[in-house]
Amino acid sequence: MDKEVKRATVPLIIIMIGAILLTKVPILHTGLVQFAFSARLDIVMLVLLFILYHRSSI
Repeated sequence: MDKEVKRATVPLIIIMIGAILLTKVPILHTGLVQFAFSARLDIVMLVLLFILYHRSSI
């Protein structure tokens, strides 16, 4: 089961990075606080996917 979890997290990490780059980076022009506020869920999801990816390899 660990292999399937690890393989499933890779495309999700790529999707989340793409979503942040396409939708949230343009908000950086309005300020860092506005960017952090609008991207907080995306950043949390990305961190949790990295944790899941690293935990599945143990």
